[in-house]
Amino acid sequence: MGVPAKARHRAGTLACAALVGLALTACSGDGGGGGRGDGDARYVTSPVGTGWGVGAAGVDRDGTVVLTGQNRALTIPPGDSSDTEAGEAFEAPSELSSDDDPRGVSVDKSRTAWVLVGSALVPVRAKDGELYPTWRSLVAIGERNPGTVIPGAEPRLARTTTAVAVLDDTTVVVASRPDLGSTRARANVTVHTLDAEGHGKLLAGRAWTGSPDRPRPAAELPPGENVRATDVDLDEVVALQPLADGHLMIVTAVPTETSHGRLTFFHCDGTNLRRMETPEAFVGVGSPAVSSSLTAGGRVVVNVSTSSGDQPAPAALSLDPKNDASSVIERSAATLGGYGTLLVADADGDELLAVTPPGLDPDDDDNDVNVRITSTPAPGGN
Repeated sequence: MGVPAKARHRAGTLACAALVGLALTACSGDGGGGGRGDGDARYVTSPVGTGWGVGAAGVDRDGTVVLTGQNRALTIPPGDSSDTEAGEAFEAPSELSSDDDPRGVSVDKSRTAWVLVGSALVPVRAKDGELYPTWRSLVAIGERNPGTVIPGAEPRLARTTTAVAVLDDTTVVVASRPDLGSTRARANVTVHTLDAEGHGKLLAGRAWTGSPDRPRPAAELPPGENVRATDVDLDEVVALQPLADGHLMIVTAVPTETSHGRLTFFHCDGTNLRRMETPEAFVGVGSPAVSSSLTAGGRVVVNVSTSSGDQPAPAALSLDPKNDASSVIERSAATLGGYGTLLVADADGDELLAVTPPGLDPDDDDNDVNVRITSTPAPGGN
């Protein structure tokens, strides 16, 4: 995605003080946030208010940038104007009724961006608002007879969808667990595909057997160990990332005494599950608390926190699912709300965009309302 130049600060350029601005600039990618130019920004105003925390980002193949956070979403059309531009507030289709809050972004293998909407995380195409073909089946997961939709799920037990990833225009991957009120909320966590006809296939997680025990939690596997994906219990799945070879990265979280969740990363080839060796990472703030994207070179960029305590330490990891090579490629300060800079693959996956929320750009005269987005070559590119 092209990033135009900006030669001046933007003081006094917002049409309304209640609007949030977004700036697209260039980034060094040195892991510390340094070296970003102050004069090559593209600013975009947003109608979603000041102090907005961005929890997830995605870039459509046409260059449209999609941001979600705090139950709101914004689309930014491609362009290279040096003037302040207007982003567009995303509106969910009326079919989703009152459960229409944006909760995340998924980019499929064709690099089409989808906004994940409501508690069922129904994909809605970002650029035209079209509902995904499986949307009714996704909504049905929260009902009392999920066994018709979710292979391996305990019958007649309402479930909560915790992560959705769009594979293509006919198939999604869904992670769900029993409702928190259930005594078995940490058992019977499943990851399965769901096609346009509502048919599913269990990929990972132990199918319900009627036993409340958890014989083999996947998070306790040693890094590098391979096991049958349906022979282990998963903890709550917080992110799903389709990979370049058709495989899947699964991210789970286990609450600790000092954090909302320590993260564990798995590579799933459709049959086996391997725990990946990664730096220690924890869930961030907002919904989703973990967001990811895939580069053209096959690496996954994941936005997390590296702090196990109450104070978030926003960071981005680069993970190679083939050999588990991983590193922290960005560290960010945090806003008062705990939000930091997000990294996301651009329209063709060759570069990353870095999304910096309001309050973290001291060189910007409109720092209190501007979100800044920057560009850098993706790690491990072709």
